[in-house]
Amino acid sequence: MDIERITAHYNIDADLTGSILAAIKKEKGSLEGICADDLIPIDGFHIRGRKSTVELAKLLEVNPADRVLDLGSGSGGTARYLSTRFGCRVIGIDLTPAYVKLAAALSGLLGISDKTAFICGNVLELPFEDGSFDIVWTDHVQMNLPDKKRFAAELSRILKPGGKIAVHEVFTGDQGDPFLPAPWSSETATSFMVRAEEMETIFREMNLLIQQWQDVTEISNQWYQKMQARRNASGPSPLGIQLLMGPTATEKMANMGRSLAEGHARVILGIVQKP
Repeated sequence: MDIERITAHYNIDADLTGSILAAIKKEKGSLEGICADDLIPIDGFHIRGRKSTVELAKLLEVNPADRVLDLGSGSGGTARYLSTRFGCRVIGIDLTPAYVKLAAALSGLLGISDKTAFICGNVLELPFEDGSFDIVWTDHVQMNLPDKKRFAAELSRILKPGGKIAVHEVFTGDQGDPFLPAPWSSETATSFMVRAEEMETIFREMNLLIQQWQDVTEISNQWYQKMQARRNASGPSPLGIQLLMGPTATEKMANMGRSLAEGHARVILGIVQKP
């Protein structure tokens, strides 16, 4: 039941791919000659958008030989950035069929379907053999996962020895849980928030090594408030992440901003390694 409700939260458009392609065409004038950077407005369905992705990739020291799994891949922006920037092979997995279809279509538009692939699945039951990946990328995913220990165990299982987990996650703040509806959930039944310390402890209990664990809440809050101010002043652009959140996008984004500003959300950027 949790899976169905979580999927329903994200499944906001019966023809999401068609809507996004139409928005790209309206914004850019044509679908011809589109590059990865043209898709940044729709690809950054996470705090600080492309900037946080670049920072995390730098910490990882990604190289072309890496096989990467992007959890909760959404529109596929992280997978496309990593594959075009570093030449590595990236597989994205997401619970929402509409996102998987969109991600594949956008990669096809860029001509990089040979470097990226997207499948529909549950990250608590990853359909991969042990030791399949060099990097697992988790970007605003665990908030929808009730079993954090199982999550960490699955990541450890599919990683090669020496493999790394890229962590960019939102956790409960000092003042309590974030306000809802939020981008990841509209109800408490599908928002499984914990404190960052709890997740860190779980990783350690799995014998995973914490290499980086940076609290980036303040810079995340500054970025978010500036983004919201621009949006309030000029309105949303035809191509933007609001297209992934449906008719309640404005409320969800406002609540996320309020949670960051009032201490109800904390953001961590980190690297965790399998020995």
